[in-house]
Amino acid sequence: MGADAGTGTGGAIGTGGVTSDAGAGIACTDDGGVGFAAVARQCTQDSDCTILTAATCCGADRARGIAKVQANAYAGCFALPSGACSGLGCAKYFGYLTDTGKTTPFQGAGTQPIDLVSVGCDLLPS
Repeated sequence: MGADAGTGTGGAIGTGGVTSDAGAGIACTDDGGVGFAAVARQCTQDSDCTILTAATCCGADRARGIAKVQANAYAGCFALPSGACSGLGCAKYFGYLTDTGKTTPFQGAGTQPIDLVSVGCDLLPS
């Protein structure tokens, strides 16, 4: 499963995302370069998938593909504590960095860059 920006190419990678355990039995680990455990990304069809966003202090926020049934359990994995970004002095990009490494373009005030992100189920051959 993965989230992909419909348009645009790679951009600045932000820093400062804070992760923590979301709850009992939920490990907010990265076992594939995308920020979620593989179990949180399991699906059998595109309708099983949804997008979970993660705020960052610098650069673009993240848009991650996740199984709908796991979205609530993992929602707290990327929460930023109050004041986490103050005083960093880094640039914020008003778009989203997806699982595929693509960044949505910023199209001006009043636009919603998340609308350019799609998510689908990438099934491995059996």
